[in-house]
Amino acid sequence: MYLSPNSKIPELVRQSTDKLNQYLGESPLFIYGHVGDGNLHITKNKPEDMDIKKFESKADDITRIVNETAVDLGGSYSGEHGIGLVLKEDFVYFSDPIKIQLMELLNGPLTPKNIMNPNKLLVKD
Repeated sequence: MYLSPNSKIPELVRQSTDKLNQYLGESPLFIYGHVGDGNLHITKNKPEDMDIKKFESKADDITRIVNETAVDLGGSYSGEHGIGLVLKEDFVYFSDPIKIQLMELLNGPLTPKNIMNPNKLLVKD
């Protein structure tokens, strides 16, 4: 899910469409979600002339392009309450390193033996 301020949703759609068409070729985007609160799902249809395996290999790039666009417009890479394993890489990519250090600092006393959901989001040595 992608979160963008409501007033910037049309710009998010325009920029995402332009960037993804430039990257992969022309094909429609599928956009759905909770537009009222700015929480969107944006996915791209496979261009007709592209091999399915090649298209599937671009899935992470598609997600990254849309996420970067949302963040550039003042939104977030996730509108979810939790990050989950699917968005772990995006969490690290988009988060301020100081934020991650603070989370690690707070997590330490809560689970000193690293037994509460170990290495799911914060990886301990």
